[in-house]
Amino acid sequence: MDTIGNMLYTERRKKGLEIVDAEQATGIRGVYLQALEQGKYEVLPGEVYVKGFIRNYGNYLELDGAHLVQLYSNSLTTGAPTPAAPPASHKTKSDNSIQRVLNKKALSTLLVAVILILSAWSLYSWQQAQPQKNITAQEKPGTQAKPISAASFPASNSSAGATATLPPGISRPVVLSARFIDRCWTSVIADGKTLYEGIPQNGETLTWDAERQIVVNFGNAGAVELTFNGQPVGKIGERGDVVVKTFTAKGLAATPVAPAAPAETTTPALPAQPPVNPSIPAAPAIPEPKTQPSTPPVPGAPGGNR
Repeated sequence: MDTIGNMLYTERRKKGLEIVDAEQATGIRGVYLQALEQGKYEVLPGEVYVKGFIRNYGNYLELDGAHLVQLYSNSLTTGAPTPAAPPASHKTKSDNSIQRVLNKKALSTLLVAVILILSAWSLYSWQQAQPQKNITAQEKPGTQAKPISAASFPASNSSAGATATLPPGISRPVVLSARFIDRCWTSVIADGKTLYEGIPQNGETLTWDAERQIVVNFGNAGAVELTFNGQPVGKIGERGDVVVKTFTAKGLAATPVAPAAPAETTTPALPAQPPVNPSIPAAPAIPEPKTQPSTPPVPGAPGGNR
């Protein structure tokens, strides 16, 4: 029996342990533990296993496992018998305290590493589930039609392109989700293609995506709550409002407004009298009749009756 095996055997017997106890505690097969105590290293699978088993077995018996490995390595290079290592009972309190501190630090480091790995994985999973673009422009008012009732539009089934949730792995520049809390006629055009036209069910959530832009038309804007590229937009109108909005990769774009009607031209005033045509002679003036005196003649006056 070599020196290292003798120390292992002696310390195990001193602690009242059996090979079975050491096997359960270290996870090393009992046949390998007996080979270590007997110095029969050729029984073990290889050199790496010999050093690892010596270290673990020595630390389990409260010996200095690293020192035992060093002794084993020295015996291989020099071919001389390994010198005896100080038994566990000769260890100072300072050595034990240092070992406990190192063990605590190693455990703390391991826990911190596990927490960081879990946090990084959670953040990565969350980012994969969320759209990559954010709204960068403020909402601008667009053209609103005259408010009408959404009940005047007939209900229709969902068209192709409308899904309750965006399939995983798809990350397009424009993603728009709409949650309907009341009846609302809805039309959605993505990159010039009509994806949906109808009235969704109350409580239904639909999601559309596009490469360039999405144009939505809501017949009852107060019944729709929007989410654009993962960011809540909320309602874009009141109940009964008909709202048309355009969403691009840069955010909510201004909806084109119809040009204002030109100002009315002032009608020139007509002349008070029609213009005179010089080729037509003017009508002759009609003389005014002479008026007779209304007083009867006085008798005896000249020109009167005698």
